[in-house]
Amino acid sequence: MRPPPRAGPLGLAVALALTALACVARVGPGPGDAAPAADGGAEAGSCWRDCLGRLCFADDGCGGVCLPEEGCRCAPACAGVTCGGGNGCNGICQPGSGCACSASCAGKVCSVDDGCGHTCGPGSGCCTPACAGVRCGDSDGCGNHCAAGSGCCTPACAGTRCGDGDGCTGTCAAGSGCCAPDCAGRPCGVGDGCGDTCTAGSGCCTPACAGRPCGASDGCTGTCSAGSGCCTPDCAGRLCGAGDGCGGTCSAGSGCCTPACGGTPCGAGDGCSGTCTPGSGCTCTPACGGVGCGASDGCTGICHVGSGCTSTLPRGYIDEIRVSADLVLGWAFDPDTPAAAIDVHIYADGPAGVGQFAGGVTTDVLRTDVNDAFGLTGTHGFSFTIPAALRAGTHTLYLYALDSGGGSNPPLDRSPMSYSY
Repeated sequence: MRPPPRAGPLGLAVALALTALACVARVGPGPGDAAPAADGGAEAGSCWRDCLGRLCFADDGCGGVCLPEEGCRCAPACAGVTCGGGNGCNGICQPGSGCACSASCAGKVCSVDDGCGHTCGPGSGCCTPACAGVRCGDSDGCGNHCAAGSGCCTPACAGTRCGDGDGCTGTCAAGSGCCAPDCAGRPCGVGDGCGDTCTAGSGCCTPACAGRPCGASDGCTGTCSAGSGCCTPDCAGRLCGAGDGCGGTCSAGSGCCTPACGGTPCGAGDGCSGTCTPGSGCTCTPACGGVGCGASDGCTGICHVGSGCTSTLPRGYIDEIRVSADLVLGWAFDPDTPAAAIDVHIYADGPAGVGQFAGGVTTDVLRTDVNDAFGLTGTHGFSFTIPAALRAGTHTLYLYALDSGGGSNPPLDRSPMSYSY
């Protein structure tokens, strides 16, 4: 029987299959086979299979391979075989049995080569975390978590405040997994970087004044002021006409309630539906419009003709011409100066501008009856002595009360009046 050809490494499976078909499991010579030679070698043209006591898959002496069914011994055949490979007896080659390489994972990083072409995994003896390229905080492959400095380089921001460190020398930003608002140093009312708004107590310390009135709270225990973003006028308690703190002016109805009289004439409007009075800061320009001449101008003065006051003409009365005493008696006063004496001018035998000026007299005689009748004080009666040139014959006298404000000088009642000597 011709021995089967030897199989190369790549054809080992085919050779084993052919050998199994060609060989019968026995220990003696078969029919037609030649007896073994004296030296135990195979004679030409014949061959005894000699597998007893040999290792499975060893050479059978006839160009074949010993198989388990042919009586080979079941001692592991591990020499030169990779640890973990078959030992020829339906077992696995283990370190120490002659295998080509002993795997060693002790102290190595998980996922690192074990030295035998394999990779160390959890439970193989590795205990150093393998964190290279792994997100900080994720599993390190050894039951722990990757931490900064362990080789992680992908930011781990989940649950971290926006703006805080990501664990990889970077900063967590919105969308990176952060969900706690980051308001430190931001204005109250602005975005916190996580879709919410910064509020007082959340770490904000820059005033958020946009759209708030100047003087209102800035949300950070301060007050909004001009230039801080406020744009709603704040006039509460300010002077009407004063600045509203936002580049505008406080006006009546905008919340101002303190009169603004500085530089305004006394008696004028204060901008808050009131009137400026002395002591409120009004200027001492008389406010005489529409006021009677001689009345107070609102600045401790008296309104005079020409200051806009309404002038009231003086008035008077001729009581009598007492020829026996050469006297003209009467009274006169100016309502615009009710406490002051005024002058009375007398013309003879014709009105002013036509008649002879006979003289003048001041109302320096106290007339209680006149004061009581018109509610006056001061002296308003007069006694005029008729000049010697007018003490003979018949004459007519024209008497005029002089206006204290320089206005018209009306004639006294019962003027003109005639007399005879």
